[in-house]
Parts: sequence; structure tokens; C-alpha cells
Amino acid sequence: MRLKGRRYGAAHIPLPRQPRSAFLGRWTRQKLSGAVLSERNDGYYPTATEQVSGTSQRGPPGAPYAKRVSDNLRRLYNRLDSALDRTSLREERRSQHELRLPVAPLRARAALALVLPHARRFERGAVLKGVAAETGLQPDGSAASWDFFFDLPTKRAKLAFHLAVDVEDASSATLYSKAWPHPVANSPFRRMAEEGRILYRQLASHWRQELVRTPEVSLSFRDSDAVLADLTKAGLDTSSEFSLSTGVRPGGQQGWHAQTRHAEYWVAL
Repeated sequence: MRLKGRRYGAAHIPLPRQPRSAFLGRWTRQKLSGAVLSERNDGYYPTATEQVSGTSQRGPPGAPYAKRVSDNLRRLYNRLDSALDRTSLREERRSQHELRLPVAPLRARAALALVLPHARRFERGAVLKGVAAETGLQPDGSAASWDFFFDLPTKRAKLAFHLAVDVEDASSATLYSKAWPHPVANSPFRRMAEEGRILYRQLASHWRQELVRTPEVSLSFRDSDAVLADLTKAGLDTSSEFSLSTGVRPGGQQGWHAQTRHAEYWVAL
């Protein structure tokens, strides 16, 4: 008997190579195709030519395929980066506290002494950025209400306080606080990060620019009684309606600013 095969000296005749699809049954091909569609979840898998030229119809029309992939990757990265960010403030917070006053009405520095402990409960390194008294200012520098504005560097947030003396009981006051993230939750920058058009870490870069945009107000600023004395010398009529606030003078220096209906006055901080 003659044995066949290469091992026994028989000539090797190669069989014609079959196409790969011939070895896959119809059921298998359908399952593989379905897996690709379910993984992509937005249509057929584009060819290499379509991927390079950007003519694929997957995803939003008009955007090149490479850009859509880049946006998707940034969106996934932003979700991870946001989940790992445990220090920044995510949503607005409001609170209200009832206080007992040693004296009333209050001058600016006495009001700050009541507000500062509450600001440091939000963040120990809270930075004072502004002081204001819109109404109810007296010639001695006292006021029925004071506003204080802080930056919270670690939480990447703004913080505002409104201290209002009770009109019926001068020995009590209400302290209102509001903290909100920067940029705010519904800002275009937040939406761009959610859509993957910018990186989440770019929000932190935007916050660093905001920190240096407004200068820090020293906690040792001059009290409002001395400020009003200088403003009176500068021509301010304290018997008329006016507001008092800190700010940046036209020359770039910080100072106290008094605003009336028809004029404004600046003195040193």
C-alpha cells in the first residue's frame, strides 16, 4: 500500500487559499458585526479613507471624525479628572446665621471681626477681595449693613457675606452667606468641559487668572471712621446718600471709594 503525504515522500500540492469570510458562518458574522455596532453605538464602522478624510457620517454631521474622537476622549478624561477633584466647590451654597452684637451699628473692622471666622470655616485660607456698605452709612463710619467678598483658592470659588443689623433690635444681626464655584455651574466654560471641547484642568487655569485679576484687600485696612474723615476733607457731603467700598483707583492703586449721585471720591486704603 502506498502512503500519501509529505512525510512519506509524496508531492505536496498546496490547496487554493480560501477567503477568510468562507470560514465564518453567517451567524458568526452577524454577531461580530453586532458587537462592532453595539460598541460604537452610533452607526457603522467607517473605512480608513473616511476616517482620514472626515467624510464618515457617524456622530454629529459637519465635524471631522478625528475631532469627534478627540472630543470623546477629552470628555471621558474630564469625567475622571472631575471625579478625582475632591477640593473644588461643585454647586452653590447658602446659609444664614443669627448673631449678637456687642455694639451697633458697626464700623467696617468690627463687622469684619464677626464675618472672618465664618469665612475661614469655608476655607482657612480665604482671601478678602472687597468691602462695601451700600446704604445706611453714618458720619462716624458706622453702617446698618456691610458686605464682604472673599476668594476661596483651594475650592476655586467665590464667597460673599451680607451682615445686616436688625432694625427693631440693634443688638442682633443676621449674617447671610453665599458661596459659588468659578466659573459658575451653567457657564459656557463648564459646558465646554462637559462636551469635551476643553480639558477640565483648563478650568483651574481660568481660576488662577481670576485670582490675580482682583487684588487682595489687606485685613489691616483703615477703619471706616478714619476713611469718612478723609472723604469729608476731600469734599464728600456725608449728609447726602452715598455708598462706600474698596476698589482699584484709576492709577492702579487700591483705595476706599465713595460714590454719590453726581460725584466720586477716592482716599487711601
